[in-house]
Amino acid sequence: DSLRNQVSLLEQDIVQTTEIVKQLKHDLTLKERVIRFYSDMEENDAQASEANDLGVRHFEQKIRNLEYENEELRAEALQLKLDAENYENQEQSIVDNFVNALANANAEIDDDLS
Repeated sequence: DSLRNQVSLLEQDIVQTTEIVKQLKHDLTLKERVIRFYSDMEENDAQASEANDLGVRHFEQKIRNLEYENEELRAEALQLKLDAENYENQEQSIVDNFVNALANANAEIDDDLS
């Protein structure tokens, strides 16, 4: 009878232990899910940060290219301004020469008529 009681107690212990093991496995599964969730979040944050860094580098390069192009356009605009001033001076010189030539021609005609 005593042996039967011991067996019965041991069977109850086995049932309780099995239940505890099941509960611990369940808890472990939940904790693994939480860890996986946070790991995935960290990985996504890292990827987003990396993608953001690439975007920033891309736009920084674009800015440098546009600044360089802007400098070239300013230099070209300055050269065009200088060329325009030079052409205006040449035109003025030609006009002045024609005016002088006409004045000389008129003076000669006046001398011939007098």
